[in-house]
Amino acid sequence: MGFNKRYVSQKMVEEYISNEKSLDKLFSADAFIFTDTISNKVYKWYCDGLDISEIKTKLKEYHESKTI
Repeated sequence: MGFNKRYVSQKMVEEYISNEKSLDKLFSADAFIFTDTISNKVYKWYCDGLDISEIKTKLKEYHESKTI
């Protein structure tokens, strides 16, 4: 049996969302290595059961708060 790990970055998350790929596929590994804070937050939102539109909204709010 293999052990699958995946590096997850903000760019990767945004690519999945913009191409309307399922986050189920992104978060289907055995372990994750998050390369930034927002990708970790997206994973937590995903685990909390937020749907893709809610995650998009939270990402937009996150980006807006970073530019202020």
